[in-house]
Amino acid sequence: MLRFKTILHPTDFSETAIQSMHLAQSLARDHGAELVVLAVGKPPTPFAALYTPDVEMMGLIKELRLQVASLIETINDVTVRADAVQGLPGQAIVSVADEIHADLIVMGTHGRTGLLRLMMGSVAEYVMQHAHCPVITLRPAIPRPSTEQTEKPSGCST
Repeated sequence: MLRFKTILHPTDFSETAIQSMHLAQSLARDHGAELVVLAVGKPPTPFAALYTPDVEMMGLIKELRLQVASLIETINDVTVRADAVQGLPGQAIVSVADEIHADLIVMGTHGRTGLLRLMMGSVAEYVMQHAHCPVITLRPAIPRPSTEQTEKPSGCST
């Protein structure tokens, strides 16, 4: 049976990320594992990198750490740690997972498909391909059509 000691949950603070954090928390509780909640600050564009002082970049990371700390302040049933790093999200997540010896990564996805996914890439896909531990992804729920929408109006023949 798999036993998890350290579970990494990368977050972008989206609704799907919040839902996947609850799953990560449940798994951490069930396995007696530590939960590490990570935010990744994307690096500035090359142009902005030339003009963004290091002090400002450190301020951005500090702000991300505060956001993550606020997000996890209600978690009291597992050992939890907040962290934030700067980098390309997929690469940063895999790097942190290696550094902390994560046994599992639990993350949300945005559910992009087609051209949008091709243009924007998929952080979750990168993590699944490069992580050295299992990865669980949760995608946004797709609303099911209600029975009222699928029923034909009265008076229509089939």
